[in-house]
Amino acid sequence: MTEAMLHGLSFAGQDINPLAVLACYVKKGPFYIKKVKKSIDLLRKRINEDHASDIEIEFEKRDKWFTKDVLVELSIIRRAIMKEKSKRVRCFFWLAMVDTVRATSNSRTSTFKLHIRTQTDIASRTTSPKLDFLRKVDDNLLRLQELQVALDSQKKLNRFSYIESINIKCKDIVKGGIFQNHKYDLLITSPPYGDNGTTVPYGQYSYLPLQWIAPDDIPGKMPFDFLRTAQEIDRQSLGGACSNKDHVLHIMNTKSEALKQLLDHLSNDKQKRQHKVANFFYDMDLALENIVRQMADGAFMIFTLGNRRVANQIVPMDIIMRDLLEGHGAVFITEIYRDIPTKRMASKNRSSATMTEESLLVMRKQTTQKK
Repeated sequence: MTEAMLHGLSFAGQDINPLAVLACYVKKGPFYIKKVKKSIDLLRKRINEDHASDIEIEFEKRDKWFTKDVLVELSIIRRAIMKEKSKRVRCFFWLAMVDTVRATSNSRTSTFKLHIRTQTDIASRTTSPKLDFLRKVDDNLLRLQELQVALDSQKKLNRFSYIESINIKCKDIVKGGIFQNHKYDLLITSPPYGDNGTTVPYGQYSYLPLQWIAPDDIPGKMPFDFLRTAQEIDRQSLGGACSNKDHVLHIMNTKSEALKQLLDHLSNDKQKRQHKVANFFYDMDLALENIVRQMADGAFMIFTLGNRRVANQIVPMDIIMRDLLEGHGAVFITEIYRDIPTKRMASKNRSSATMTEESLLVMRKQTTQKK
């Protein structure tokens, strides 16, 4: 989205994770920097003057994931944010609070998963949520100012607002595109390498921060109860749930020869990962069908992909994605490989090395022949 803005383009995006939608909502402006600065001063004053010990939220296993002193300080921050009248400014504050919750909860920050810290680590931690939050607010303000300056220097702002349209929704791509009556000229996306439960659990990563954010402040109408469990966002994501495993397996065996070979290799896997892989690509295929349908004739589609391992078998995602996209009327243009310079995942897991390289798959929607 930011790159689209810097190039003066209109942008539309969707994500099933409310936290991703919130981040884009804040970054798209409008850029009322002076107003935000005044609100920060008032917020800081409210935080410093609040000495109450009331805890603002309640959810299952709350006390497992937060110590009492952290709960109290986070509650002070939440109350201060809620007193801000502007929703846009509140969202700016919520985004800073996301990082603070992650930094001060009892979940380890070395992984996306909810993974409890050791008791020694919890007891020795000295980070103050209030101080951490205020530092992050200041850091985020600098980033917002940098984006404002970059856009303003290119004359891409009008009265502090971006001059082109930006539309963002929290929506499941499997269930449809953003605006069905629009056609888009370019898609740039980085789909998951597999179902969130066995790859990167973005839903778990978001679960604790989302407990603190006022639900009404998250832009758009949520398509499901995203806080029902810690795994709910991941369950709703690609490949997260499957009701007819045999049917899905049969369908996906016909979609891609590379996928069929992989599924055959996984047929005797004791952990039954064959069905997980089949279900993920089943959902992916539905998503790609919706994506291609919304692309204009001749539009380019660029996918950042990685080939992970399942049961020590390489998942040739770039080949499978090409097959699926060609099945929906896209044509192959090129594929570019590059090293992953930094990543949050460990270099190895329990069974094998993790990905160190990714590829950019460039496809194009065929132009409809006119009679």
